[in-house]
Amino acid sequence: MKVTKKDQIIQLYKEGIGIEGIIQKGFTKKYVNQVLKDLKSSDFVTPSNNKFNINDIKQLTSVLEMLQNKSDRINMHINISIKIDSCSDASNDTKIPLLNPVTAFRDVGEDRLKEELMLLQLEDLIKITKAYTPDLNGKIYKQKNVNVIIDYIIERASKLSKVGQVFRTVSKSE
Repeated sequence: MKVTKKDQIIQLYKEGIGIEGIIQKGFTKKYVNQVLKDLKSSDFVTPSNNKFNINDIKQLTSVLEMLQNKSDRINMHINISIKIDSCSDASNDTKIPLLNPVTAFRDVGEDRLKEELMLLQLEDLIKITKAYTPDLNGKIYKQKNVNVIIDYIIERASKLSKVGQVFRTVSKSE
């Protein structure tokens, strides 16, 4: 069985090599884009275990954007949330608490989030801050007052929960 250039490009893409990497292997940019466009617009098959990797999500997003750009009658509202089963800190291999304050703020509100955060230890609050609501100045990580850290997390979660809100609201102009 003869391996075609198209098969080689698809294989390289499935191995996780980006478009630029494939072009560096000797293929023309125009041909690579065309092959990948055809690949992306073909039937999108979900993996057998119903879990997507990041490349599948990127493919789906690009196909949806392409469809929306082709027709002004298509109006899509997509809400993508990612569930993390476990997360460990590589420096000392300790588990990071799985409470995401941004999604919790959206789902349960400020008061309930504050109640949940009050149940956690100082170290856990700092880990949550580093993972979900990072402080670019690093001052919050040195705080020893739990209430100050909780207020910071709630403030940042409220701001971050509004990012991309335009994509989550349903338009009533139809």
